[in-house]
Amino acid sequence: MVEVPTDIHNSEIYFNGEQRLYSKYFSKSPHGFEEMATVTIPTGQSAFYIEQEWRKRQVSYQLGLINNRTGQEKIVDGKWIETIPTGGYSILWED
Repeated sequence: MVEVPTDIHNSEIYFNGEQRLYSKYFSKSPHGFEEMATVTIPTGQSAFYIEQEWRKRQVSYQLGLINNRTGQEKIVDGKWIETIPTGGYSILWED
């Protein structure tokens, strides 16, 4: 288990104490933007769509591991790929 970052801002890494099993497989977690907006739709036929703003970033890192039995160090290169909504959205009406 390793502590995973929750955010990177201005080259600072932030943690909240959450740990996950380190593996070569992808993991997904809730993004925390479970908010809703109410849209009043006029009577009759209406057409609209929503544009959401998303951020994608990729951070390369090196993880240093030490074998408990031998004390030998191993360096693992990895990538943290994050695709999350920023919370920005627009509701656009079609004429």
